Amino acid sequence: MKNQLVCIFCSFIYWDFGYLFNVDTQFPLIYSKPAESYFGYSVLLHHNDNNNWQLLVGAPRANQSFSRGITQPGTLYQCSIQRGFCDEVLVETSERHYDNKENQWLGVNLDENADGTVVTCAHRWKNQNYYQIWKADANRDHDQIQDYYTTGLCYTIPVDLKANTAKRYNPLSSPKFQVTNGIPDYCFGMAGMSSHFVEDGKLLLGAPGVFSWEGKLVTINNLNDNERASVVWAPNRTVEKNTNFMYLGYSVTSGRFIGDLSTISYVVSAPRYIYKGKVYIVKPTKPSYTIEYSWQGKQLGEYFGAALCTIDLNYDGYDDLIIGAPLHAIVKDEGKVYVYINKLGKGFMDPIELEGSKSIGARFGTTIAVLGDINLDSHPDFAVGAPYEDENGVVYIYHGDVNNGIDFGLSQKLKAKEIHSDLKGFGISIAKARDIDSNSYLDIAIGSYESGNAVIFRTQPPVELYAKLSASPNKLAINSFPCRINNEDVGCLNITSCIKFKSPRTLYEVNVQTHLHFDKIMKNQTKRGFFYDTHSFERVMISRNERLENKYEKCTTYQAFLKPKMRNFNYLTPIEIFYEFQLAKPQTDQFCPNCPVLSPKSETFISHEVLFLNGCGNDKLCHSDLHLQVVVIDQQRKPITQPMIWTGSNKTIMFDVSVSNSLEAAFITELNVTIPVGSQFVNKPTTTTCTEHRTSESFESLVCDIGNPLEKPTSLHLYLNIEFLPTNLKELKVDFQVTTGSVEEAHLLHDNKVVIAIPTVMSADITVYGSTAVEYISHTNVIQNGSNTFPFTHVYEVVNLGPSPVDSVKVNIDVPEMSKDGSLKFIRNITIQTRDGKHTASVTACRGADSNSYLTTDGTSKYEDLINGPDAVKRKKRALNNPENRSKNSKLFCNKAKCRKIECDVVNFSPNDGVKIDVQLELDIKILEELKLTGDIIDYTTEAKATILNTLLSDIQPPHHHPDEAKVFTSFDTGRTSPQELPPWVIPVSIILGVLLLLALAGLFYKLGFFQRSQRDALNRAKQGDINTDAAQTSVCDETTNSTNNLLEPDK
Repeated sequence: MKNQLVCIFCSFIYWDFGYLFNVDTQFPLIYSKPAESYFGYSVLLHHNDNNNWQLLVGAPRANQSFSRGITQPGTLYQCSIQRGFCDEVLVETSERHYDNKENQWLGVNLDENADGTVVTCAHRWKNQNYYQIWKADANRDHDQIQDYYTTGLCYTIPVDLKANTAKRYNPLSSPKFQVTNGIPDYCFGMAGMSSHFVEDGKLLLGAPGVFSWEGKLVTINNLNDNERASVVWAPNRTVEKNTNFMYLGYSVTSGRFIGDLSTISYVVSAPRYIYKGKVYIVKPTKPSYTIEYSWQGKQLGEYFGAALCTIDLNYDGYDDLIIGAPLHAIVKDEGKVYVYINKLGKGFMDPIELEGSKSIGARFGTTIAVLGDINLDSHPDFAVGAPYEDENGVVYIYHGDVNNGIDFGLSQKLKAKEIHSDLKGFGISIAKARDIDSNSYLDIAIGSYESGNAVIFRTQPPVELYAKLSASPNKLAINSFPCRINNEDVGCLNITSCIKFKSPRTLYEVNVQTHLHFDKIMKNQTKRGFFYDTHSFERVMISRNERLENKYEKCTTYQAFLKPKMRNFNYLTPIEIFYEFQLAKPQTDQFCPNCPVLSPKSETFISHEVLFLNGCGNDKLCHSDLHLQVVVIDQQRKPITQPMIWTGSNKTIMFDVSVSNSLEAAFITELNVTIPVGSQFVNKPTTTTCTEHRTSESFESLVCDIGNPLEKPTSLHLYLNIEFLPTNLKELKVDFQVTTGSVEEAHLLHDNKVVIAIPTVMSADITVYGSTAVEYISHTNVIQNGSNTFPFTHVYEVVNLGPSPVDSVKVNIDVPEMSKDGSLKFIRNITIQTRDGKHTASVTACRGADSNSYLTTDGTSKYEDLINGPDAVKRKKRALNNPENRSKNSKLFCNKAKCRKIECDVVNFSPNDGVKIDVQLELDIKILEELKLTGDIIDYTTEAKATILNTLLSDIQPPHHHPDEAKVFTSFDTGRTSPQELPPWVIPVSIILGVLLLLALAGLFYKLGFFQRSQRDALNRAKQGDINTDAAQTSVCDETTNSTNNLLEPDK
């Protein structure tokens, strides 16, 4: 079908071919013709006699410009590398009388001899001298079809490709072998379906249609004999069974495999042999060829042998063999390649199997081609086509290796989609690589027949970069600060980087980009040091563009500084100096043949570690043992054995945290305290650095640095206050944990964590207050008002004094309504009116009242005169309310009457909130009198009691809680007796007697000297004696003094 060149693959190994080595894909040369012409079905890089490179492209379904009457005979194009366009090669412009060139597929394959001679074939060429008559209808003699024999035709074209200089080869033209014993022999031979120039100049052609598609290998020993084959070979049918339809000659090649390296053997495939395929290595002996080796396919229908190539992969002088099986299926037509390594001509090893990307329908192994040494590493390279992978096609490039045959670390993958989205069938043909731009590196041509394209990829010189790093000092003391920056002593070190390059071909210089990182091992963490750049800015990375000269190493020294006063400076992890480098990208918009590319073998980075002298021993590991103790304490810092928090209240709890270390120094030692969200840290420790952060939606943490290092036997005390805000949780947990960057064995971690669980205790003081605006009702005034009934209200207020909230409270109110036997109903109406609290408390329902309507409280009662009556009524009310008098009143409550039970539900009872329940009543006085209670005054009494409904919290009332029940009294004067008035004489007689008694007492006191002032007289006499003494001693007295003394003299 097309010329098969040399190739190679590897067994059960999958590469990521994403990295492209020195094959440039940015600036490909793409040639185009109509897609229906199959332009690109075969390609060849050809060096003509004018010392110019050309790309030869076969288009087996194209129409020729010089044979306009022939349908799609196919043609050959020569494409200029410099000018970028393609011209037809005038292979043969004339026709012979027996030529039938319609659909002959000229250009189906291409190969080149050592002298530049090019071979191309038209394997579907027909000889009009030979044909067969077939009846289209057995009953109609005149309906006959002429079937011309498809024997095939090839041309060899001189190096100059001049018109009509090609030689014809029709090796199956012998008339006597067209049909043998009634069996089609040469007549459908299709010679030239594959073609190959042997190293010694012979031409091998495949003729898979000979003898009913058994097939033959055709050898033309003398290119001057252009009409006859020298040898036509097929395996002996008596030895080789089942040769029918095996397509021998589908692919051909040659190589040196056995014994004397001067012997060249031929390789021919039969991809349909017993539906698996078979490949033969034959030695061209006389009188017949000898089979030296043969291999059979492993899977039905895999087309084992569809592509062949020979190449010396292990560089031992003997060729190795690579066989393509493009229809090998895991799911469908993924394809496979078998590589047979030849060990010094003594035999082949078991095959290495290559599978590409295992892409469904890829047909990996359709084409295999020897490229030559495209990267100048002294080992041959090869390519494998998968023209249907990824819909557009892919070509894999493998690099040879002296040890394994294939360098598994060096692979490239050319994806048609990434080169140009229009390319289709990319990889159907691959040309042997040639240096078309004189940069000493071989370039590649690939056909893309479904889109009518051929593509040239040029290569660039690969280079390898080598670098080294050093630091001085290479070990840093923890407390050493030999340098000074910004008026502060800091640690420092010098870092030296060196870099050079190596290339297979001499390059005078290359440009590289370098990046020197300080402390890269810390990644996203804060770096422990920095460089100063030329502008005195701190940098953790220095980037430079370096120009390297061939064979010379370039070194640069930088000074780095450690960060002073850095929190939790990591003295355990060495500082990593990381040096990365790459080739600088050329600033060009066209292909640069001498611009280097980085070899996959090249280093791209190196690193160097600088250690700390942390005293951790020879193993460079610090082994520590931390101990954590936590105690809850009071304000006097005395331990509290059972701390608790009232639910719904704020409380601050103090913790005494103690941390110690009993082994080697503990570096980067931290205390982590985790509390529930809603709590908060107050009065954080001042002796160390602490930071807060939210660890999740439910927790907050405080992280404190407690030692870097924490030496043995250091013990550290921290006092920490945590305020716990109101919560509904039954328990509040505080997690304390100490961690260290040092090594702490698992069995020593048991005392590194302490969990303090503080229970939350519910406590709610529910109390009830009762009141009424009407404490006394006069029967007389009720009667005078012309009514026997009187409305009044008893008000109960239920309050939660806290501190905890309560979900639900039931309030029971007992209201006396009728006599015990139910015959006398003295309360006509009972109405309940409720008022919710100021915060969340509310009354959801009240049950038991005889009416659900609410009464308005606005306006003035028509019974106001009864409540605020005459003075006499007020005086009597005060008398009745006196506790001494009230004890004599008749009591009316539920043990003497039948009561109505009223229940009200209060919910969402937050602390310091309350609700009011108004019990509005209407009393029938006459019926009340019929009860015949003793006493003039009747105390009408209602009672209310509050109960917490949640059974789990039924005991949350504190021991000395406020009353949770109340009573309200309203006194009724029955009017059975009237108050007695005093006689008129009582008051004046009482006044006279009082005055006489007062006069008698005054006389008695006078007689007893009560009104005399004896003490005052004695005091005045004493003062007068002092004045006379002063006058005798003083000769002068002013009038003011005399007047003063006169004022002090007592009256005479």
